[in-house]
Amino acid sequence: GGVRVLDVRRKTKFREGHIEDATNIAHTRLMSRLDEVPDGKLLVHCRSGVRSARASAYLQRLGREVINLKGGFLAWEQEHKTVQDADAAGVAS
Repeated sequence: GGVRVLDVRRKTKFREGHIEDATNIAHTRLMSRLDEVPDGKLLVHCRSGVRSARASAYLQRLGREVINLKGGFLAWEQEHKTVQDADAAGVAS
């Protein structure tokens, strides 16, 4: 159940802050890392929503149920949603 979050920004941006429990796969690496994309319905985002729209369209063509986060991570932060930093997430360097 539930929606899984797929962050398609670069790893450096992900480490600066991300949505809790998000999976990070850069949009440029998505095709080669499809096996790492979480199962189930996906909420896909990038910084502003442009690259994630392309990633969402690609995943939809593969039959995945996808929601593109309108406005991306910038909109998420502006709405004061929870953001996790690398230290809190235990992200390896």
